[in-house]
Amino acid sequence: MASALCMKDQLTCRVCLELLEDPVDLPCGHTYCMKCILKYWSHLDNTEVHDCPHCKNIFQCKPVLVNNTLFAQMAEIMRKSSFITSSPNQDEEEVRDAPVCKKISEALHRKVKDVGLNPEYWMPILNDHLGVTDLKSLENLGREQYCQVEGYIREQNERGPLCKLMNISHEYAKSEMPQNNREERESPTLENATREKNNESEEGSMEEKKTLRTLEYIETGKQRENGENLMVSLDSKNVENQDQARTKNLSKKEEICNKEQSNSKAEEFNNNNINKTETSIQEVLGGEKQCEREVSESKNNNTEIQTEQINDTSNTENRKEIKEAAERDNREKKKKDFFLLLEKMHIVNLYPKLMEKIQVIVISKTSKSNTQPENEDDLPRLYLQKLIMMDYRMRNLICDKIYDNQIIFKELQSQRETETQLTLDDFLSDTTSEDLTETGTPYPEHIHPMDLQMALLHCADDFLRQYLYSKLALCQYAVPFLIPSPCTTEIELPLWAFHQINSSCKSQETKTYKVFPAVQVETQIVSFIRLGNSLVSKSKIMNMVLNRQRHSIFFNKDCRGSTRGCLLMDGVVEMSWYNPGGKEDDIFEDCIAFTNLHGDARNYDRQVSFLNDISAVNVVLLSDSDLNEDGKAILKGYFESPQPLICLHTDKEAIQANKSGIKLRIGVKNRNEAELTDELVSVLRSFLSQSKKTFHLESCSDIALRHGFLVDEESKNCKEGKALADKLAKCLKKRKLLERKEAFLPLQGHMWHKWCQKDKELYRLKQKGNKSIEQYRSDIETEKKKIREDQLKRAFPLNELMTSLIKILSSQSQQTKQYFLQWLMVFLDDMSRDAVSELQLRYHEKLSELLKKQKNEESEQRKDKLQSDLDTLSSQITDSSLGLEHILREMGQIFEASKTGRVNDSYISSLPKIAAELIMSGHPLELMDGDAVYVPVTWISSVLDEVKETLGDVRLFVLSVLGLQSSGKSTLLNAMFGLQFAVSAGRCTKGAFMQLIKIAEEIRDEVKYNYILVVDTEGLRATELSNKTTLAHDNELATFVIGLGNLTIINIFGENPSEIQDILQIVVQAFLRMKKVKLSPSCVFVHQNVGDTVAREKNTDARRVLQQNLDRMTRVAAEEEECNIKYFNDVIRFDVNDQTYYFVHLWEGNPPMAPPNPSYSQNVQDLKNDIVNAAKQDPTCNILKISQFKIRVKDLWKSLLTENFVFNFKNSLEIAAYRKLEEKYLDWTWTLRSKIYEVQNKTINKIKNTSNTQVSISMEVEETYTKVKEEIGKYFADDEKLIQWKSNIETRFDVLKNDLSTEMKKTCEELIKAKTSRQKVDENRFRHEEKLMEQSKELAEKLRTTNPTEDELREEFEKLWIEWEKEASRDCIRQDKINIVKDVQDILYEKFKAMPNAPDKIQTYLTSDQSATFHSNPDSTKKFSIIPSFLQTVISFIPLRRKTKQPSYKVKCTLETIPKLSDQYIEFQPITNKIAETVLDYIDKKKKEENDYNSAHIHEILKLVSQKMSAYKEEEEYKLSFKQDYKFELSLQLCAIAIEPFTEMQKRFWEKNDPVLYLKSKRDSYYKMFKTLCHGLTSVNIFSEYLGSKLKTAIHQAVCDQVCIDVANIVRQNHPPLKESKIKLEYHLLKELAEKEDFEKFCNYIEFPKIFFKKYISSCVDNYCKDNKTLKTISSQRLKEFESLVSKAASSATKAIEKVIKAQQDNRKMKVKVWLDKFCKELEDSLVLPGSDFRHVEHLEIGDLNFLQDSMSKAVAQVMRELNKSFDCISLTELTNVKELPHDILSKHLSGCWVQCPFCAAICTNSIEGHDGDHSVPFHRPIAVNGWRFYKTEYLCVDICTSSVASDRFFRVSDTEIFPYKEYRKAGPQYACWNIVPDESELKYWKWFVCNFQVQLEEKYKKKFDGLGKIPTAWKEIKKEDALGETEKLLLTGS
Repeated sequence: MASALCMKDQLTCRVCLELLEDPVDLPCGHTYCMKCILKYWSHLDNTEVHDCPHCKNIFQCKPVLVNNTLFAQMAEIMRKSSFITSSPNQDEEEVRDAPVCKKISEALHRKVKDVGLNPEYWMPILNDHLGVTDLKSLENLGREQYCQVEGYIREQNERGPLCKLMNISHEYAKSEMPQNNREERESPTLENATREKNNESEEGSMEEKKTLRTLEYIETGKQRENGENLMVSLDSKNVENQDQARTKNLSKKEEICNKEQSNSKAEEFNNNNINKTETSIQEVLGGEKQCEREVSESKNNNTEIQTEQINDTSNTENRKEIKEAAERDNREKKKKDFFLLLEKMHIVNLYPKLMEKIQVIVISKTSKSNTQPENEDDLPRLYLQKLIMMDYRMRNLICDKIYDNQIIFKELQSQRETETQLTLDDFLSDTTSEDLTETGTPYPEHIHPMDLQMALLHCADDFLRQYLYSKLALCQYAVPFLIPSPCTTEIELPLWAFHQINSSCKSQETKTYKVFPAVQVETQIVSFIRLGNSLVSKSKIMNMVLNRQRHSIFFNKDCRGSTRGCLLMDGVVEMSWYNPGGKEDDIFEDCIAFTNLHGDARNYDRQVSFLNDISAVNVVLLSDSDLNEDGKAILKGYFESPQPLICLHTDKEAIQANKSGIKLRIGVKNRNEAELTDELVSVLRSFLSQSKKTFHLESCSDIALRHGFLVDEESKNCKEGKALADKLAKCLKKRKLLERKEAFLPLQGHMWHKWCQKDKELYRLKQKGNKSIEQYRSDIETEKKKIREDQLKRAFPLNELMTSLIKILSSQSQQTKQYFLQWLMVFLDDMSRDAVSELQLRYHEKLSELLKKQKNEESEQRKDKLQSDLDTLSSQITDSSLGLEHILREMGQIFEASKTGRVNDSYISSLPKIAAELIMSGHPLELMDGDAVYVPVTWISSVLDEVKETLGDVRLFVLSVLGLQSSGKSTLLNAMFGLQFAVSAGRCTKGAFMQLIKIAEEIRDEVKYNYILVVDTEGLRATELSNKTTLAHDNELATFVIGLGNLTIINIFGENPSEIQDILQIVVQAFLRMKKVKLSPSCVFVHQNVGDTVAREKNTDARRVLQQNLDRMTRVAAEEEECNIKYFNDVIRFDVNDQTYYFVHLWEGNPPMAPPNPSYSQNVQDLKNDIVNAAKQDPTCNILKISQFKIRVKDLWKSLLTENFVFNFKNSLEIAAYRKLEEKYLDWTWTLRSKIYEVQNKTINKIKNTSNTQVSISMEVEETYTKVKEEIGKYFADDEKLIQWKSNIETRFDVLKNDLSTEMKKTCEELIKAKTSRQKVDENRFRHEEKLMEQSKELAEKLRTTNPTEDELREEFEKLWIEWEKEASRDCIRQDKINIVKDVQDILYEKFKAMPNAPDKIQTYLTSDQSATFHSNPDSTKKFSIIPSFLQTVISFIPLRRKTKQPSYKVKCTLETIPKLSDQYIEFQPITNKIAETVLDYIDKKKKEENDYNSAHIHEILKLVSQKMSAYKEEEEYKLSFKQDYKFELSLQLCAIAIEPFTEMQKRFWEKNDPVLYLKSKRDSYYKMFKTLCHGLTSVNIFSEYLGSKLKTAIHQAVCDQVCIDVANIVRQNHPPLKESKIKLEYHLLKELAEKEDFEKFCNYIEFPKIFFKKYISSCVDNYCKDNKTLKTISSQRLKEFESLVSKAASSATKAIEKVIKAQQDNRKMKVKVWLDKFCKELEDSLVLPGSDFRHVEHLEIGDLNFLQDSMSKAVAQVMRELNKSFDCISLTELTNVKELPHDILSKHLSGCWVQCPFCAAICTNSIEGHDGDHSVPFHRPIAVNGWRFYKTEYLCVDICTSSVASDRFFRVSDTEIFPYKEYRKAGPQYACWNIVPDESELKYWKWFVCNFQVQLEEKYKKKFDGLGKIPTAWKEIKKEDALGETEKLLLTGS
């Protein structure tokens, strides 16, 4: 022993404390590893100093390192021996004595000591193995590093401190396995979790493999050569684990004996090895190769060899301990290998059970591909992807890098080039073979496919494992039944994972399939085990028995990828079932379960015992030569068991007959497979018939617990979930099956169906009795409300079931909720499965009988009886079917009912959030109720709002599916995306369900969306609905899901499209509807069950036929939809070659034992890739956000409720987008409009100041126009929905720019023209003004010396002024003013002289009070509210307009009266109003002009009247003819109104242009100047004072003009009624009308909307500015700006004079004119200061410039003080003579469209005049507001347009023409341009108006609200507050 220890000491490196590796000698004689000594020197503080770590001898220079080959060989031999298997703690003293390197810091030493570890022992280990040199190095440590040094742990209490030191959780140490931290648990995808080490270098990988081989070599050693070596190894392990031995209460005596025995044998063994080393180096090298080969061969059989050696050990006392030690050693090795396996695949952070299904089904970049794995970390992803798609080839996955044939070929070729010429003997010899193998590249073993599967199952949580089990079962693969833990001795029975596996079998007697959960199937179990090793595959024999299609149900050695090195399958028991198909060639008649124990059964006593307890037949595979005592003991137990036993002997061919009837031996050696299979099947049939022992899996769990196994259903969360679900199930069982829905789901059933029917009826108003539409509608709403109240009474307080359900889903943890829901589904299925199956069987029998009777033309009575029975059975099936979807539907109904009934409950408010959590966790959410065929919009919207709250308003790509019943739609979606929609034969899906699929972050930008929303639908042409519904049901469903989807899969079962003509018609019609409502979904056609795998290439003709059928169906659908489209490609973008897919049959053989077809899975993958990339490839694809999708659902469903989808579809998203566009358009136009106003003011100022006669659009306008156009383009580019309006908006903007520019030019040209025409007048005025100034100066010179008083000055000036005025009057040639009244009389008489009594009428009317009120008066619209009575005898017209306002019903009206003549005029009033509005606009425009009155103005009015009347005669809308009397009376009235504004215009013109009148207005200014002259002031003072007076006038006018624009801008930005769009303006207007309750104002608004809007805008501006703060602030700001401009201009003028003076040679004084010209030039754009106004002062001289500057400053300051004072109290009414008032500017800006609804006269709310598309208004009115009445009655009509168009009633356009309201567009052009859609809104505002002003309306229109026009009672309950509340809501929503 001493010599061995001495040898080990010499071969140990003093740095790493391990056996020397590549040893080198130093000059001092000490030996180290090459890498250790170099690393030691590199970490020294002084790199120039080199010393020996042991003796500290310092070398002057770096010593030469000499290789020690002898030590290298000896160390290698020691490494291979069992000596080194001793734990590090055996040499603890040596380690402690080892020197600590200088590179390890003292701080690290303290840290190691502080956490509770021995620094002397642990610091060298940490330094050498992990490179830890200081505290900073500790930050990079983790689980991986922990695993590297875990073997050095001596005591359990070292685990915690070591974990703390290495920054990992102590839980990791407790469980002795890696655990994830919180961040890793929240890893969003499997792919992200598995990609931690993708970039490892090849060198690192090789080093890791080398280390692994060394570890394996150390643990196995050379024990196979000598049995005693195994004892040494095991005893060494016992020494290593002394602490563990103490915990087992071993006696001290036994420990001492074991230790002594171990030491003696170890010493003996090591001495032998040392002798061998000293003998021969060649023997060492040869032995090294031999050892490597032996290790490779024994790697997978280590446990069996150790067991055999243990059995041969003579020491019986230690046998049990030795075996336990061997098992422990094997378990530790397996644990390490397991984690290395997880590391290879990069899924170690998902262990244990941290992988969730929601992570697995995420669509990532790699999930779109279906390539073979390139790296080992690709294996998990590809395996799961293929398994989800039911591709059973996932079990064949191996890494291409390992089995690359090209690499193998290249290496063989390279060997061939270098090999020597070999003889045949050399070629066949083993030595040559070995040598060649060694010289070639070694191929590492790939990951075993079953290791991959088991590793994923270990990482999967319970729900993902359950899902994977179901997929494995569908692939006809065995699933693990007993799973040993890779890290502990525990064995698990994953019973929970079996719950989604269904067993489907068909009896030969009944010929009917029965489907039961596998856990509940009572079946016999046949168990297969193996004793010892065998060359015959047990799993292969089982496959031959179970599946004649040669499908490998159980993985065996002949399967692709199989190797001997499988790590995780030993001890695993797999289970599979044989399900008969009801055929004669069935292998077994009943369902039989088969179990398969992997590995040698002698090593798995617990599994064998369990299988023996549950098996009906036991099958043992054995070999006599390999049968030891343990095997015999197991076999004896089976033999003594009463159950049948079959022994399959692998080393025997023929065996004598058995002595026992149920014990049989069969030889399998050299047997024909078919014969052996037949014999074995025959025996199994016989034994199974004799054995009556059966089990179901649920009962197996009790047995498993007795055996000490873990059962996953025993977990806390699972048990809690089960208990909660069981509570609900017991609650349900209190009622009979057919009563449960009615009792516990009261909001469904008959009452719910009735409510849905009434709601649909509300949109499809049918004629019922002698009622008005609104009365009928009101009755329906009352019935709906009553049904809801009855439902609420039954539902609230909530019953025990729903209360418990909501409480559980609200309060429990996420995992408990998931278990609860799964258990609830299990219990619900159990309660109804048998009964529903029986009812369905009876239903199909009755249906078959009915079809047979119909063919045979049996009696109708018998058919009716059968039909009645079918209806009863169908109802019973519905009542008996109670699933989770029904309970979740009840949650939605509770929420909807609570909203209607105003139920307040905290639980109810949380329901949408609960549903949102369910859909986000992977549960489908019902979108359409399949029983009632109804979409609960309120519920769906609320759930989507909660989803948006959690996920954000993310983008959804909506994928929907359509197809025949049982055509595989749900199966396709499940396979494609890993979903779990219900699948089975028949109508398994009712209505529509939706489910979310997440898109990985890495591809979101590429695919343009965040989630895929999959919508699964029920099958079309369902047989269950054939007698209850029509084609309309399928049309509605198809239209709904196609409208929702960005892409729709049209699923066709079969190749021939001729078999699905009806489906094609439904689909084509739905797409055609989408086109007509401007939606653009896409589609793909999937032909399933295509036989040929190359069907795509061979079905060219079929695709051609499909295209032809689609085109034909398009023409048929186009006729029904009344449009001219001939080809399907004109409906949507469709390529029959690229958008048609052919799928092979789902099953590869005959079910139920057939696996899925791999080609089907490949087809699914191809389709999935195209779907995911669809949005990227289709630029027209409109991806909606969650909020937009919610609105789309609402719009589609509301349109489908009506009978005409296309006419009634209301695209709210489009409307909302257009509303925003309107607001933006108003912003754009305001920007342009304000700029043109600014430029116009400058241009006008320049025209007035100069002689400029050219008018052009400035560059400022063009720049603004270009900038806005760019903004428009950018706005449209950001949203594809707006592109349809881009052209019109740009055109309208261009038109507006041209109109504003033209208007500006016209205004300026008229100004130039007026200025030119006044030139003589101005010259005359200037001349007289100059003469007055001269006379004033002379008089002032005379009076200056007398020092007169103020009175004397005033008296003298008055004398002068009188004389001057006389002289000026004599010189002025004045024109006489036109007498406007007389002029109007003359013109009218000349025009209408043929009319009788024309002079008298004209004279009487124009001189009466009727003409005294101008229309600008707030009450002036009353003049046109009723046509004067004397007009009633002179109007004659075709009674078209009157008849248009007379709704006609099919019901005959008994009240017939002859309409009075006065009725015609009341109904004719809108025509008169429109003509009057046109004339009034003209009068307003002329009034603002600075021109004199002209007779042409009256002629223009008469011309406008004639033109409008002619238009009404010619337009198809009216076709009116007018008597001359009407034209005369109307012209007379309008001309009379024009007199007052024209008179005011004339007066203003004469005041401004008559020289005498003008100078009279300046009298005070001249007197002031006269005083100045008399006081003897200088010329500068005189000039300054004069200029100040001119500046004051100019600045005042400029500020007023600018303030108007500023006020308009500020009010538009800040005042709510005017800041957005026209529709918001109208809502504010309506709110104010309701608050004031003034009927006259209501009438003015209805009859003169444009004028009323203008007045309302004016009142808004007045109210905003009434406190004067706004005007004061704006005017003060503008005054400062003008003050600055004037000061700057004065300074510039002064500087200009200075330059002139400096340039002069003499000292002459400068004239004021020089300064004045420069001053006026500077201000010509801003102020009106024409130079001509300064003629009489421009001759004044300037002597002192400083004095001039001071005088000007004082004058300007004085002017500004006066102006500030005047503007302090100014109001809008005082802003006279401005270019345009604020309300005029805003009225033009907010004008928009003024077309009125032909029924109710509501105004089109579009803010853009001349807009694209139809006119529309969000809410219409009762047409009684517009005076409509019932035909030939005195009853006003209360119907509302939106209700009428949903009804089946008619309206008249003439006595002979009647049109249905649904086809109102056909009634004429005025109807065709309006879009009126049914609306379920209450419209409280106008209903309140009709009720509140009923008397006034009856008086106004001389009709009554009675009979058919009686106001519904429900209307009278509406209060003013309700109406105001509705307007407030509209203002908030903006809709």
